[in-house]
Amino acid sequence: MANYSMFEPSFSMDIMKMKNSHTFSVVRTKVTNFVRLPLDAINGTESQRYGKAQEYSDKLAEELNKISNQKSCSSADFVNALKSVISPHNINFNVEQKLVDGTTGTIQREVNYNKSYKRLRNKVVEKTDADIVGYTINLKLKNKGTIIEDKVSALHEARHLFDYICNPKTIQFRSFKFLYDTNKLENYKRTYDLMVNDYLPFRSMKSIKKEMKNNLSKMENADGIETLQSIRRGLKTEKNAYNDGNKFMKKQPFKYLFDIFAYGDYVRAMRFDKKLEFVNGLLSEKLKAERDVLKQKYSK
Repeated sequence: MANYSMFEPSFSMDIMKMKNSHTFSVVRTKVTNFVRLPLDAINGTESQRYGKAQEYSDKLAEELNKISNQKSCSSADFVNALKSVISPHNINFNVEQKLVDGTTGTIQREVNYNKSYKRLRNKVVEKTDADIVGYTINLKLKNKGTIIEDKVSALHEARHLFDYICNPKTIQFRSFKFLYDTNKLENYKRTYDLMVNDYLPFRSMKSIKKEMKNNLSKMENADGIETLQSIRRGLKTEKNAYNDGNKFMKKQPFKYLFDIFAYGDYVRAMRFDKKLEFVNGLLSEKLKAERDVLKQKYSK
């Protein structure tokens, strides 16, 4: 599972503290060289960049089969294999075990904050530089962290990493307006989880769409666009990661027989393609509405 929400919990809490302690805050985010490939390595269309990520994932799958014929593998071997796949590029990442109950893996961005202050008329302005400097891949570990319990989960989270480093704009924090309103922030998180993270096998798409539209109706159009773009990116990388895990297991069907069936049931219940189609449609509508407003504004 990618912690791919536009704002991760720790980041959101820090911004809310700024709001409570100062009159006005300005936030600038930067994707550092430690978390992305060089621009000359990822030139091209979005499809080509995701294709690059796919190549990395396929190579890592081959390496994981070489280093262990078990479902588990050495943590050190996994780290070395991942570094080898993306060589000669250096990406800052580490493997830890900080999992939320019920999850087998997550990936999150690591952020450094630098604050400065100045007075503007009667207001104190706090400027925060939020530099994204690395990734933490959280997995189930054993033997004092030396063994990764499940190679499929490791490959899943690595695919998120590959999608991120090949599409660096997608990991940058975007709009911050609704961070200053707890209700708006909760609505955003609820909307994102509804489409990307929540497992709702017995709920109809009609019901999910209805709730989605209701949540979006409570947002300004610009915030709705940011939310839909964030959801779109989340759905894409989750679909990619599950597809790669499924492909990996199907090459060893006897070892992963029951896992393949469980995986398939989960992916069908998540309905990534249907959700992407729905989100793309809503996004197209909102972008058109935004363009119409700008056209009317500047035509006067």
